Parts: sequence; C-alpha cells; structure tokens
Amino acid sequence: MVMAVQLYCPPEDGSVAVWQLGVAPHAPPRALHTLCREPVMALAVDCTGAGGAAGSAEDQVVVFRLDHAAGRVSVRHSIEVQRKGIGDVAVRPDRRLLATAGWDGRVRVYKYRSGRPLAILKYHTSAVTGIRFAPRSMLLATAARDGTVALWPLFQPAEQ
Repeated sequence: MVMAVQLYCPPEDGSVAVWQLGVAPHAPPRALHTLCREPVMALAVDCTGAGGAAGSAEDQVVVFRLDHAAGRVSVRHSIEVQRKGIGDVAVRPDRRLLATAGWDGRVRVYKYRSGRPLAILKYHTSAVTGIRFAPRSMLLATAARDGTVALWPLFQPAEQ
C-alpha cells in the first residue's frame, strides 16, 4: 500500500518516467522516454497500465505504450491538434476513446488506438483544464477556467 508520494521533477524536457514501487528509494526509473518537445503537462495511463497519452504546450498529443517487463516506454502514434496547448487528457476505461482538454476551450475526442478524430465539443469559453470519463458510463466530464463544468454523453462503451 502506498502511503505517501513525492514527485521529483528533473529538468523539464518532455520526458515521462516509470518507477517500480517497493524498491530502493533512490533506484533509477524503470523506464524513461521523451514523448514531447515541451514539458509534459497532461498525462493519462489507461486502465490496463499498458499505455496512455501525454500532452503539452505543443500542437500534438502522444499516445504511448508501456512495456513493464522490458522497462520500456515507446510512442504508438502522435495526434496533431489544430491549436497548441493541452490542459488534460483522459482515456475511457474501455480504451476505445481518448479525450483532450484544449487551451482553446475545445474538447477533442479521438479513437484511442488509431488517433482518428471523432468530435470537437464546444461549450467552454476559456481553457479546458480538467477532463475525466465516468467509469462504466458514456459520460465525459470537463472543467474550464471560466468556472464551468460540462457533462457530455458520448458513444456507448463496449459491453464488458
């Protein structure tokens, strides 16, 4: 059981690192990889722990794989966005959808595995800063600097 966490911030270079809990406190990361040119500002790991997505101040979102056995992080694909700045990212629990929170006030929805764009959701009048999928549901919640929270009904999840 993890009782406390401390974040160590190396030079901001767009890297992500994976550590193994329960080993020596000063052990090097299990995996380290540079995903973005700018510092990573948004990160989501999918429910299997085998991959995820990262965003930054640049005009792309990077979808990545995690290979715990090999200690490797690798890029699966990059998604170019129309406007720079990703405030948050989320992967739906069924791993079918990826949603991004844009600094431009837009929420963008993609197919998680391919990166194919599916929708641009417009409601917020300022930067979207938070985004989460509800577990076992088709709802996406978003929050923005304008003080608004929005609930979006999205494509039905796969039956489990």
